[in-house]
Formats: sequence, structure tokens, C-alpha cells
Amino acid sequence: MRALASALLLLLPGPALAETILPPLVISATRWPESAYRTSRTVGSIDRRAIVRGSPRSTAEALREEAGVLVQQTMPANAAVSVRGLIGKDNLVLIDGARLNNAITASVNSLSLIDIETVETIEVLRGPGSVLHGGDALGGVVYVTGRRRKDYSKAASIGGMLAASYRTADDGRVSRLEIEGNRGRFGFLGGAGYKAFGDLHVGGGRFHAIPSSYRGRSGDVALDYHGDRTMWRATYQHSLQIEAPRYEQYAQARRFGGPGAFDEFVFDPQKRDLVMLDAKVEEPVSFVKFFDAKAYWHRQEEGSIQHRPNAATRGVFNDAVAAVGGRLSAVSQPVPVLRMIYGAEGHRDAVRSRRRDTTLATGAVLNNDANANYPDGSKYGTAALFWLGQWTASQQLLLEAGLRGEYAKVDSVLRAGAAPGAFSDNYRSLTGGFGATYQFLPVLSAAASVWQGFRPPNFNESVALKAAPAGTDAPVTGLKPERSLGFETGIRLAHEKVVQRLTLFHMILMDRIERVPGSFNGATVIAGSPVFQRANSGRGYIQGVEWDGRGAIGQSFYVRGSGSWFYGRDTSAGTALTRTPPPMASVGVGNAWAERAAWVETYTRMAAAQRRLSPADLTDPRIDPNGSSAWATWNLRGGLDLWEGGKFQLAVENILNAFYREHASGVDAPGFNVITSLRVSF
Repeated sequence: MRALASALLLLLPGPALAETILPPLVISATRWPESAYRTSRTVGSIDRRAIVRGSPRSTAEALREEAGVLVQQTMPANAAVSVRGLIGKDNLVLIDGARLNNAITASVNSLSLIDIETVETIEVLRGPGSVLHGGDALGGVVYVTGRRRKDYSKAASIGGMLAASYRTADDGRVSRLEIEGNRGRFGFLGGAGYKAFGDLHVGGGRFHAIPSSYRGRSGDVALDYHGDRTMWRATYQHSLQIEAPRYEQYAQARRFGGPGAFDEFVFDPQKRDLVMLDAKVEEPVSFVKFFDAKAYWHRQEEGSIQHRPNAATRGVFNDAVAAVGGRLSAVSQPVPVLRMIYGAEGHRDAVRSRRRDTTLATGAVLNNDANANYPDGSKYGTAALFWLGQWTASQQLLLEAGLRGEYAKVDSVLRAGAAPGAFSDNYRSLTGGFGATYQFLPVLSAAASVWQGFRPPNFNESVALKAAPAGTDAPVTGLKPERSLGFETGIRLAHEKVVQRLTLFHMILMDRIERVPGSFNGATVIAGSPVFQRANSGRGYIQGVEWDGRGAIGQSFYVRGSGSWFYGRDTSAGTALTRTPPPMASVGVGNAWAERAAWVETYTRMAAAQRRLSPADLTDPRIDPNGSSAWATWNLRGGLDLWEGGKFQLAVENILNAFYREHASGVDAPGFNVITSLRVSF
């Protein structure tokens, strides 16, 4: 075994290593700070320094170099994250424990509404995560932690930061002003930001993606109190995007599958407001090490303006979801070798949906709420109990197991324009899992685990009566939650100068909710369109390999990389699984000069071709029916401290101006792009 460890080390940077590299601490796997290489789960983590150096335009873009993750750029203003090959609705997004997913979409397109400047860390729990985090975590969990005041070394202090950046590929301008400080044990951090992007210039110098420009603004404040054994937190976040076009729906867009369906399709507004209160207490009673109580109110609103060619009316839609939720949890350690977290949580969504139609010839406005996207006043609520235990069986062996029971209920009213009456349904889910980590040597360990995930039907699948590309979607009761069962095993190397991780996974997908021919109120055709409903008729699997790691050489040089390979199959249809990502990789080398307060890195991102397409892929206007082509980009970035408190960064992306589109994205990628940024602390 020692010979194997030595052989692995020879494949990696060494032996003249000086700067220490350690696996990050993560919380998404167990809800307590844990080494990413100790838990049986596979968790990727991006810290604040990496976020700043990466110069991402959005929170979703910050994940583009993570193993196992595909960022599907739905449109320039919005992106969804695919984790282990499962698309946005199958992954749960949490902001300091508050759900971003909601009953309307259950997707992560709204990741772009999390201002990247407010983010301290982003964790990606790869594989089913429902035991601790609940529904929608079929494929994984994206756990976002917000920034807060850290320095309490002075009795009273105040300062701030002004940041500005510019991008050439889309004439992008981003700025932020923030103030932070403390007085005794009270701390605060608040800021406001503005962003504006023009039409995107894609690679190859071919064209601008028109229309793709949009604007936005944000504001936030975080208040903390640190007592001897207690900590209180209050958070408010606001973000807004306006005039954001859905590019691939326009006739002039580069799309596949015929002309665009709209001559106007703009999201305006896209808005999010979050209020959260959090209290943590150490050892409130003798048998509880730690107690946490959280409550939040989260409102998300999305408006859209839609006009089809030659249509006499112009529709204005507005959908809003107001969510309230909370969690009570505790950590106990009844014996030194056993640690447990257990608790209860609940969440309730209330939907408001509106529609106004304007007659273009006369300007007359018609209230058309009966044909809005969702029944107004619909409600969706969940309640759950969970438990997770971690047992140190020996110095080498760590065992984990968990269990969750969740109940969800839908209450809605079908509109008079369809079939009036009450709509009610409920869903029950019992999920569990277990895992083990075994340390062969101080630097070498292996992990294996089996965990379950589930996703209850969202309102698009259960309640909505609305037009869809294939026909008319109609309500249906009796659906069951989708389920996943994830197996994974891997090996981890954690030398003081080298961290490497290789993971193999196989995930079984059951009770997949599919669109099938149906009837509504006895009719199989409504207004000339065939009726479709949802059924738990799908099943399949996805499997793959993930690798990520980093190594240091000498005092300042480092290498890093990540890669993923996927194979997905829909076994019910005998086809490829929809939107299975191609093999992807990212490799970089860099150097940092502490005495000069400077750093530089060059890296490449690449993806192989994806020719295995499902029937749904072949009709998706975002995907070439011949498959997505292979691509690679060469990039360079670096930074320099101009003076104390003044930091300048320069990045040059896609230096060779490659023309490409990431798989299943609705818009082509930026071409040659220079990003400059300046941060001034005061």
C-alpha cells in the first residue's frame, strides 16, 4: 500500500513543495464543518479568493470549472446548472440554508439573481442530497454561503470597498460599493451593485447575439452578533434584472429546428428578495452540542413580455412565489465516537399569477388572468424530519448514515376558463443512505456511499393548464415524486502539498415524470392542440467518472485541474438520456509572488463532442441535431496589488477567439474577451 501511495505521488508535482494545500472545509455533506476528503460524499468547493480571481459574470458562471458540473447558458442573463448530468430542476439550490427552488419552476435559472459579490463560498454536493436537504436534490445540491463581517479584533472599526469591472465581449460594466465594520460584538456588511451588458459578441468574429443585452441591480445587508455561546444573524438580499431577452426564441437567433417562435420574448422583471433570521447556540443543554434555528421569507418574481409573429395581441405575464420556511436542528455527541444531527424543517410557497393582453391595433388592455401561467393563489407546502449520524468506528474507518421523511401537499383552484374546482394532491417520500471512508495511510483514503434523492412534481407538471411547444399541458393528480439512487466510490490523496480525488458514480433514476398524451375534462384536443399530461413513466441511469486536484511546487508555483465523463441512458425509451453532458476538463498552471503581491495563471477549458442525443434533444432548438461539437479555449488571468488596499486584475478569455456553444445552451459562448477589474478597500 505504501508503494501505491508513493507511485501516485510520483505522478503529481513534487518533491520540492513548500506552500501547504489542504482540502477545504464544507458543510453541505453533513451540516457541520467537515473536511471535503473526510466525508463519504463528494463535494466541490469554491472559496472567495477563487471567485474573485475567476471574474465570473454570475454565480452560475463561477461553477464552470467544477468537476461534474455543466453550466447550461439558457440565455445571457440566466443559466441553469447540471450536476452529474441532471438538469436544473433536478438540483437543489440553497442560500445559507434557504431554498431558491420553488413550486413554479423548481429550477436553478435564478442562480443569476444571486449577486456573485455577496457570495463567500459555493459548494456543490455531487449526487443525491435529499436526506439532509429535502426535495429537488436528485442530482446534487448547490450550497451558497453569503459574505459577512469576519474581523472582530478591534473594539470598533469601519471600512469598505469599491469595485468596478469591464468586459469587452458584451460591453459589460459591473460595479459595487460596500461598507462593513463592527462595534464590539456587533458586525455588519452591506452593499449595492449595478450591472449592464450589451449584445454578446460570440467567438469566431461571426456575429453579435441580438438581442442579448440586459441590466440589473442589487442590494444587501448582513448583521451579526457574536456572544460567548450564541450567534444571531439577520440577512436581507435584493436583486433585480430587467429587459432580459430569451435569445433563442427569436427568429434571427442561431437556433436549430426552424424559425423562432417569437418576435418579442423579454423577461422583465426578474426579481428576488430574501429576509432571513438565524440563531445558533452552543451547548444549550448537556446532551446538545449545538442548536440552530432558522426562519426565512423569500419572494421571487418573474415577468415576461411575449409576442408571436402576426399575433394581434401582446401578452404580459407576471408570476410571483412568496415562500416562508424554517428549520430547527441540533447536533449531539452522546459518546465520543458518535456525532448526530437531527431536526425538522418546513417550507410553504404561495403563487400569484397574472396576465394582461394588449390589442396592438387599438391599445386596449384585457385582463386575462384566467389564462395566466398558473392558477392564482395556489399553495405548496412541505414538512420533514431528518437524522444523520457519523460514527468513528476506528482510527481508519468512518461510517455515515441518514434518514429523512417528508410530506408535501398541493392546494390549487382550476380556473374558470378550464374546469373550475378544487385541485389537491399530496406526496410522501422516505429517503435514506449510508457511506464509509477508510484511511489506508495518512495521505491516502477511499470512500464509498449509497444515497437516495427525490423531487416532488412542480406546478408545471401537476397544476398548470397552458400552451406548450408540443400542445396543451393539462393538470393531473396522482403523480409520485421522482426518485434517484446514487452509488459512488472513490480514492482521495491528501498530501500536504497535493490533493487529488477520483470518483466513480452510477445513479439510477426512477419514476421520472414524462409528458404523455392525455385528456382534460374529457377532451383530448383543446383549441386545436393535443392535450398532454404527466406520468411517472420514465426510468434510466447515468454513470461517470470525476477527477479534481491541485498541487504546489516550491514556494509559489501550482497546477490544478478537473475533468468529468458521463454516460446516460433512458432505459424506458431505449435512448440516450436527455441533455447528457459531453466529457469536459479544465487544466491550469499558475504562479504567485508574495513579495510582489502578484499572481498569474494560464488555463484551458475544453469539451469533447456530444453525438448521443435523445429524441427530446433532437427537437430542442438549442441543440444541433448533428450533436454538439468539440471545443477548447485558451485563457490567461492575473492580478497585482497596486498599493495597500488597491488590487488590479486582468483576464483574457478565449484568446484564440474560438466559436463554440456549450452543450444545451441557448446562446453561443463569448469570443475574445478582455476583463479588467479594480478593487479599492478603504
